[in-house]
Amino acid sequence: MTDTLALLRQHEADLKNRFGVATIGIFGPWVRGEAEHRGTICVLVTFLHGEENYDNYHACRLYLEELFGQGVRLFLHGTIRNRLSFLVPSEVVFAWGHAPYLDDIPVPVSFTKSSRRR
Repeated sequence: MTDTLALLRQHEADLKNRFGVATIGIFGPWVRGEAEHRGTICVLVTFLHGEENYDNYHACRLYLEELFGQGVRLFLHGTIRNRLSFLVPSEVVFAWGHAPYLDDIPVPVSFTKSSRRR
């Protein structure tokens, strides 16, 4: 995890200038120490106002995959739903630009499955 955060910090200026990244952090297996050696890295990102578009999102994800040399699942804050929504606020580790608004998001104590049949 520390190597991943260090890489993000080293490339902070580039991520901000090229893609308009405001905050960035990692969560999931990499934070919990459960990631496989070459597993996919889960990254949470927010873009500056006016910079949140598909081109920046896609280019940023490709940039991060090249930077880390492996797959990246790039999540935009506010779009995480269902199974992941309760994990992110409690375990995201920001490389920079801690987003204090995430601290106010309640973390549910229980998670119920949908009653829909599959």
